[in-house]
Amino acid sequence: MKHLTPIRVSTSETRARAEENFPGVAYFLQRTPNLEALDLYLYNTMEGAPWAYSTLFNYISKSVRLPKLRRLTLRGIWTSPSSLLLFLRSHPDLTHVDLREIHVSGGTWEPILKHFQSMPDLTHLHLENLWSGSEHLLNLQPSNAAYARKERIPGHSYPTRNGTMIHTRDISVEEIKNGLEFVKSRGSSRGKGSRYLMKWIQQRKIDYGPPEEPYVSSR
Repeated sequence: MKHLTPIRVSTSETRARAEENFPGVAYFLQRTPNLEALDLYLYNTMEGAPWAYSTLFNYISKSVRLPKLRRLTLRGIWTSPSSLLLFLRSHPDLTHVDLREIHVSGGTWEPILKHFQSMPDLTHLHLENLWSGSEHLLNLQPSNAAYARKERIPGHSYPTRNGTMIHTRDISVEEIKNGLEFVKSRGSSRGKGSRYLMKWIQQRKIDYGPPEEPYVSSR
């Protein structure tokens, strides 16, 4: 069998924004009340920033309640801060939260980060590539030097003109309980040329799309 050629869909096309595209995952999850772990992964096939995808998680946050859910992983998700916060509040017994390549629009990460402090059973928190808008990457460097590792993990950061951008961290229980506060990056978060930056950019394209030439055709 031959693989079908990946296709990029323009964000201006009606079929990319059709309401019937988005509620299916929510309908499925409504029928899995005994689910204990959820790994929701989205690959971008649109040309440009696919904010239309945020409708998908909007349906999920408003209609899905999983009383036995303890482990949550979200990867490549586009959403509003209020939708993500609603889903977390609806599942207060989570022990593991893993957020990777999450884009929020119409707000900031502050209320979500603050909410983690109020989750009593949370013992594992992994944060990676958290965006507000399509351009602003959250620097995960802790304001409290006590939580900053002297030896940074290779591949979890890259140098910028104004310091270091830490894009990936595992957060300790102590730091969660004391409240998550990260340094405010000065100026642009655009990275200086380095092998760590290039590897990070390339890996994000592979993992989350959109598909690249020559393996893609646009319509």
